[in-house]
Amino acid sequence: MIKLKYRKQLQIDFELQLDFDGIRKSVWLDYLGSGQYCKAYTDGIIVYLLAPFDEYGKDILRDCQHAANKHIPKIEYIDDLADKGLRLFKMPYIRTITAKDKIAWGIMKALEKSRLEQWTIEARKANKEKRSKSGYDISFATIANTDIPASVKEALELILGSMANYGASFCFEFNKRNIGVGSKGNIIFRDCVFDIDKLRR
Repeated sequence: MIKLKYRKQLQIDFELQLDFDGIRKSVWLDYLGSGQYCKAYTDGIIVYLLAPFDEYGKDILRDCQHAANKHIPKIEYIDDLADKGLRLFKMPYIRTITAKDKIAWGIMKALEKSRLEQWTIEARKANKEKRSKSGYDISFATIANTDIPASVKEALELILGSMANYGASFCFEFNKRNIGVGSKGNIIFRDCVFDIDKLRR
């Protein structure tokens, strides 16, 4: 059972089962930031994410966990908060990318430049064919047309494969607020997908 009390801070009451003994503990977390649909809180070590039931970005990353790719963060589902229409996830705290992270920053900028180019190309095709834009096609072409390290390409291909299971409307986004950097300077895709169709609603 998990209870939430939050405004500027989030209190999570955990009821844990360890070695068959019930243990309760409360954790106070500081507000970290918000995305389009998700709110993040942290204790400085772990980030807790509150996401609506119909937001699948966290599930897409969770489906890639088997690969243990250094560019994909470890993310865990904790519980449903049905009364609030939310789900709770957790992941390690990963610092946000900055221009000082030259290699990772260059990869991010190259990917976003390519994504925007592919977005324009796909928008023209969709308009001509009188259909919705395909996030999958934009994302596939972004990977294919960007010069990136093999490990980064592998990570994005894994995420793309997972995205396909949730529909063609999911697309990459490489904004600095969605990208982190590991202790060795490796780029980490903390939250790099969004649903084109959901944005239209």
